[in-house]
Amino acid sequence: MGNKTRMRATSIVKGTLMLSVAGVAVRILGAVFRIPLTHIIGAEGIGIYSLAFPLYNLFLVIASAGLPSAVAAWVSKSVGMGDYALGYKGFKAALCFLFATGTLFAAVLFFSAPLVGAATHNAEVVPIVRAISFSVLFVSVISAFRGFFQGMCHMTPTAISQIWEQIVKVGAGLLFAYIMGKRGGYVWGATGAVIGISISEFTGLLAMIIMFLRRRGEILALLPQGGTRATGIKYTQILGELLRMGIPLMLGSMVIPVVMMCDQYIVIHSLKKTEALYTIEGFLEYCASLGISAKGIASIRDAKIYMGEAFEGYVSSVAASLYGIYTGSVMPLVNLPSVLVMSLSTSSLPVVARERAVELSLNQKRGMGTAGQCGLVMKISSLMLTPFAVAFFFLAEDIMSVLYKGAYTPFEMETAVSLLKISAPSVLLMGIFQSAATLMQAISKERVPPIITSLCSLGVRLPLTVLLCMLASVNVMGVAISNLAFFAVAAIIGVILLCVFIKDKGGAGISAAAPLLPGGLMGCVMYFTLYACKTLGGGSALRAVISLITGGVAYLTGCIFTGLVDKGNVSYVKGRLFKGRRRRE
Repeated sequence: MGNKTRMRATSIVKGTLMLSVAGVAVRILGAVFRIPLTHIIGAEGIGIYSLAFPLYNLFLVIASAGLPSAVAAWVSKSVGMGDYALGYKGFKAALCFLFATGTLFAAVLFFSAPLVGAATHNAEVVPIVRAISFSVLFVSVISAFRGFFQGMCHMTPTAISQIWEQIVKVGAGLLFAYIMGKRGGYVWGATGAVIGISISEFTGLLAMIIMFLRRRGEILALLPQGGTRATGIKYTQILGELLRMGIPLMLGSMVIPVVMMCDQYIVIHSLKKTEALYTIEGFLEYCASLGISAKGIASIRDAKIYMGEAFEGYVSSVAASLYGIYTGSVMPLVNLPSVLVMSLSTSSLPVVARERAVELSLNQKRGMGTAGQCGLVMKISSLMLTPFAVAFFFLAEDIMSVLYKGAYTPFEMETAVSLLKISAPSVLLMGIFQSAATLMQAISKERVPPIITSLCSLGVRLPLTVLLCMLASVNVMGVAISNLAFFAVAAIIGVILLCVFIKDKGGAGISAAAPLLPGGLMGCVMYFTLYACKTLGGGSALRAVISLITGGVAYLTGCIFTGLVDKGNVSYVKGRLFKGRRRRE
């Protein structure tokens, strides 16, 4: 029995690490996908491409109803009791339900596409919403298989399907965007990219079905083992229990999509009222791209009066473009460094959980203890992310120039640079909150982070977005500022609650803030390096490389002199990220 428990625990640890690696790969591929896509369909295309996703994400959350986690818990519990038949019956109940709800909400999303166009005052989004609606069905069914495999502690199918979906998304999405964009402009280019996403989800479903069929014989052979409760329980009873577990998760998961939809509505409508963003030159260029004659139109006032429909289309296009720059170009960059923290904190989860269990059972601290482990994870997470935040702030202009030169107009490029500078601190704050959330999961406080996210979204992010985006001088920058405030408040609350739970007098918070001094030194060195490079001449790429080298050396030197980097920290990172020799710990 002890060997089985040990093997199951090892399997869980391996599975967690595998999903962590898959998550890192998925995040990197997702960020890489946006760069060439922006060059293919431009800011306007990225704008309307981004408009389709908040409603899609909401429908996806409602359709799946939190059932994947409920299925995983049901199957894991049944397998733990030795009743494989009961676990399999729960999987079949969830699969049928998710197929039905996925089909229903895919159809609702498809036919409600014109309403999305009306709500955003942008009819160009209609074909994009319809193209992505099919993914609701595919992802809903995939989630049932993933929940089943995770309940059986088989994480490989989930990891493989996630990576495969992203590979197909990048390949098919860019191919269809290029082909359709050449024939029908940026609208059809964005539609082609979304078609690629639907194809990737469909192929991901096929891959999951194939992996299930390959294991089906092994699974069916286990069904006669264990208890016989499955024969006495109806499918409706099982489904009711699954929904009882899943609906609270669904309600918690709905907060972010709803806030994103509100963000979208507020930003788009606020930008459309900001007349300073619109120029007659831009309007004439818009008309020329559509083959519309604008003879005799000499001012924006003339455009409003004599070409109202065309002017409305121009305004909607500009608003969508600015919104798309933030959601499609800036945020993928800001989110990318967090994969390092996600990998570190996830792989540290079993260690912290073990320390916590020992402390609670023996009522004494062993070695570093839970507080020491949490403080170390927070410090290393902050150490890893601080240089990214500093680099994004000081190199915003060079980074955007290297990645998106030729894809954006001068005004759009200026907007992108400003948004990246404002969002740069979010890299660190987001990572601190994610680390705190993962550590809370390790000490059995996994319900707390969603509550923090919900309260901060409704109490900080949404009100600030409303207030700031209404100001003509702030416009789209209001979204970045409100998002920064959201992560700041969430990170502070998360660290405080973590310290309370582990009975640590602020040690985790101090550890998270410790790298700010070396980060400041890095920023000063980068500032003067950039000034020297601009004086002497040189391209954006060369300036960025030289500044990163000098800034990186300054940061590392500062960390060493302040004692933040030592052999113990390096060994810990190696042990968590490159786990192999330290399995006996």
